[in-house]
Amino acid sequence: MAKKKKPTQSASKRNRPVAPKKRTLTTTRAESHRHSEYSMDAAKIEHAIRTGSHESLLMDYFGSESYAELCSLMREAESRPLRGGPKVLILPGIMGSTIGLKRLGLFNDVYWIDPVSIAIGRLRQLRLPEQGKAFQALGVIQLVYLKLKLRLKIAGYDAEYHPFDWRKDITLLGKELRQRIADEGGEGVSLVAHSMGGLVARSAIGQGSRVKQLIMLGTPNFGSFAPVLALRAVNEMVKKVAALDVRDTAKELASEIFNTFPGLIQMLPFPPGGTDPDFYDINVWPDDGLRPVPQVLASAPSAHTKLAGASPNMVMVAGINSTTVTEVKRKNGGFTFTYTKAGDSTVPLAFALLPGVRTYYTDAEHMSMPLHGGVIAGVLDILEKGETNGFPLDPATLDLTKDPYTKSESEMRSLPYHRSREGILSKQEMRYLLEGFVGPLRSPGDTATATDATEPEAGNYSHTLEGVVVGRRPGHRLEVRFCHGNIADADARAIALGLFRNVAPTGPAAAIDERMNGAITELTQRRMFSGNAGEVFITPTGRHRLVPDFVTFVGLGDFGSVNPKVLELASENLVRAFVRARVEEFATVLLGAGSGEDPTIALKSLLTGLVRGLLDADTDRSFRRLVICEMDPAKYRRIKAEMIRLSSTSLSKDIEITFDECAPLPPMVITQAERKTPSAPPCAYLLVHKEGVSEDEKEFTVRASVLTASGKSTVITGVQPCSASDLDRMLARLKNVSGSDYSIVGSTLAELVLSSDLRDVLATQKGHPLVVVHDAYMSRVPWETMALKSSPPWHPATEQGLIRKYTADNLSVAKWLESRIDDGVLNLLLVVNPTLDLQGAEKEGKRIRELFGGVRSCKIDMLHGKDATREALLKEFGSGKYDAIHYAGHAFFNSQHPSRSGIVCAEGTPLTGADLAELSNLPSLVFFNACESGRVRKAVGYTTQDVKAANSPAGRAAQRLEVAVGLAEAFMRGGVANLMGTYWPVSDAGAEAFAGYFYKSLLDGETIGRALLGGRQLLRQKGMKDWANYLLYGSPEFVLKRQ
Repeated sequence: MAKKKKPTQSASKRNRPVAPKKRTLTTTRAESHRHSEYSMDAAKIEHAIRTGSHESLLMDYFGSESYAELCSLMREAESRPLRGGPKVLILPGIMGSTIGLKRLGLFNDVYWIDPVSIAIGRLRQLRLPEQGKAFQALGVIQLVYLKLKLRLKIAGYDAEYHPFDWRKDITLLGKELRQRIADEGGEGVSLVAHSMGGLVARSAIGQGSRVKQLIMLGTPNFGSFAPVLALRAVNEMVKKVAALDVRDTAKELASEIFNTFPGLIQMLPFPPGGTDPDFYDINVWPDDGLRPVPQVLASAPSAHTKLAGASPNMVMVAGINSTTVTEVKRKNGGFTFTYTKAGDSTVPLAFALLPGVRTYYTDAEHMSMPLHGGVIAGVLDILEKGETNGFPLDPATLDLTKDPYTKSESEMRSLPYHRSREGILSKQEMRYLLEGFVGPLRSPGDTATATDATEPEAGNYSHTLEGVVVGRRPGHRLEVRFCHGNIADADARAIALGLFRNVAPTGPAAAIDERMNGAITELTQRRMFSGNAGEVFITPTGRHRLVPDFVTFVGLGDFGSVNPKVLELASENLVRAFVRARVEEFATVLLGAGSGEDPTIALKSLLTGLVRGLLDADTDRSFRRLVICEMDPAKYRRIKAEMIRLSSTSLSKDIEITFDECAPLPPMVITQAERKTPSAPPCAYLLVHKEGVSEDEKEFTVRASVLTASGKSTVITGVQPCSASDLDRMLARLKNVSGSDYSIVGSTLAELVLSSDLRDVLATQKGHPLVVVHDAYMSRVPWETMALKSSPPWHPATEQGLIRKYTADNLSVAKWLESRIDDGVLNLLLVVNPTLDLQGAEKEGKRIRELFGGVRSCKIDMLHGKDATREALLKEFGSGKYDAIHYAGHAFFNSQHPSRSGIVCAEGTPLTGADLAELSNLPSLVFFNACESGRVRKAVGYTTQDVKAANSPAGRAAQRLEVAVGLAEAFMRGGVANLMGTYWPVSDAGAEAFAGYFYKSLLDGETIGRALLGGRQLLRQKGMKDWANYLLYGSPEFVLKRQ
């Protein structure tokens, strides 16, 4: 039997590769996971950037440099207050909203724009009217709009997206926006609208909406020729989509899908004088199927009548000087397209201008406007001041119609690209598609200010730099030397490092600390480095194994508040200090790098502050060299490229820069005696404070930041609404916990005060000790009970340990005798029941004596009852004889004057933290054990109202916390390095087990943090609820007795 002849392939598909149908199915399954970043929910993308999760997916999606920049912007945005900012809605352009089906979880079923959906031919299902599936706008394409949103948030605006289904009628979309504006507060709302979003905004205003401002970016106020190109299948984006689609050609996409979209067809040109030809006349269109659906075309002009006219609160940003189709003519049964520079690559200038609306001009291309640093800066100016000087372009000074050229459809119809591989779409293919619709993914205008939009792009600069000079007119001269290696090996007069407040030095500082035999650790534990933003502390290196003469620390403030301005201040103050000290050079790493700050932003801040300091302070021009050290090869190359780029900008206009590069130096040999023995894993930090209090003071916001302990440290910030009543109820539940299981109350606590983003990040830090840094209000939270949900829930306090630090200003320097650490005997002062009214205190004193009275390496002295006078205690506190004081008695808290909080001595006389301020040689540790109910006694300074409130269930819990925390603050203000306390009266068995383990561990040379962790774990293993009872303020790495 003769074989049947295969049907001839249609002309439209003749010259393109067609994949077998079975490939479509395998592509569906294999690629939906491989390229799932395109299906991520927009809010989940922001969540992932905040938490650092799905890093590889997002780096593929945004590109590594843009992803790093967005991470930095996200951190800065999250550091801004949550409430009170003016509302701004961001409207995307046509095709700027994702379209698909909503799914639970991280990923939606995205049809547009998802390269996988395109590759397997699913765009056909977007044809209108819809057949069965209820598609919706799922979000915006974050690749294009997230940078704009974050910049708005950083500037203090409450920015949100308003996605819309761009396929549909603009009048219907305007009606939806009108309702959204009403829901958001009406006249107080401002709109930043890109492209088609501007028409949707004008439609909403034309239908009755009132807004504060409307800023239009590249809006085709009278249409564009881009829809003509799309419907004729010659638009670059349409051709690229067709090149990836294994089912549909460009002609099929245009004639069977895109031509059904009212939103696209309503943006055909409609200037007041009309066009020739008139694209709303169906007879103008060639009769080859590449034309709008007639019914949709006939109804399109009605949408134009609903568009609001000009008003004083409207501003237009129009693009010019990009190759744009500015004229279309009929010829030989088709169209010809004339290109000039009179447009933004998509919208002709003549169709963008709306008479009566103030207009600014930019050379940013149409689809890149929301990404363009200069455009964003101009938008911020307009929102704040109503005007801007950030757009210097004037079309009157440019010949935009010079050198026009014309192309026919046949010249434009050839596919720009063929897929040659089966199955998997490469990253290059993904980026290729997206660049067709978003424009360049990193704009040359990506700068911090609108007026600095001509900076050149960064290059690779992988070659070695030898005496490269970037010079201008005579001025300051600066040599910048790059060093690929450890800063501890740097050859410079001084080393400069940044230090966060309440964070132990890590990374480069730890390497230098090792060379200095732990000197930096000790100075930090003594609280000699405050870490306040811009404060400089200089210490000589002496005879330690370092080439530089000085190590200098500059404070970066709280890690949750680090931003470019803080980094600039730190750099400027460093230079000022060195100039005054006649130090002519210093080596540094990028300040703020320990927070995950984008190296390009950190480098710009470093150079900005350095130049500012040099120009103002170095009148003798004595400072000559900056050495930048970096160990990571990729980051090192990036730093070189960015520094050279910055040297050619206005930032460096007043200095002449010479670039040099040192050969990697061999590291110094560290002897075994000098080498520090690693102890616990590095700490993660949780910074929490209260803000945004409501008028009745019952509602507030908890702002929290996490500094991760991983090799790539990152700061994640989140905000959580909370109420005082919810917190009181949670505190009252503590007394109902049975056994040792705090998982329910601990999980409730975490959900109450921490955002879901923060909880997710903390869950990744399970292998690290956690340091909670809190303000006065958040000190009342029992952080030791906190649990993070998993299977089963886990408690940081018993996993790797949890300690506290207090964000009080002006804490005294810690004053212990270093010689006591090496003497081999734990000297303990036991203060028992000074007021003779606490049976629990008597038991505690007896227990400690029985546990350690016979231990030769432990020496106990005791002051009991009437012997524990204020005078006797002051004498012993400042004697320098004791490593620790264990106090079993009453304590009190003075909320008006925290330094006046303290303990109660014999005859009810107080000993406060202020009393300790003038003493030296204090013990390293004070252990306060509450031995009876925390009910408030009026005798220690509380009013009748205080007593009544404190004796409620929630009040008793809160007051016990208040006393413990207040005592810690008071004694640390007095100069005590570490203070341990309890929330509630400890059971006899729990107190005995904990004290035995804790003090024995300290005698064995264990750190305070590890001794506390072991004691908690022991009590939890025994089923005792007291494991969550102990809290520690101080340094987890502190050693009372060195072995």
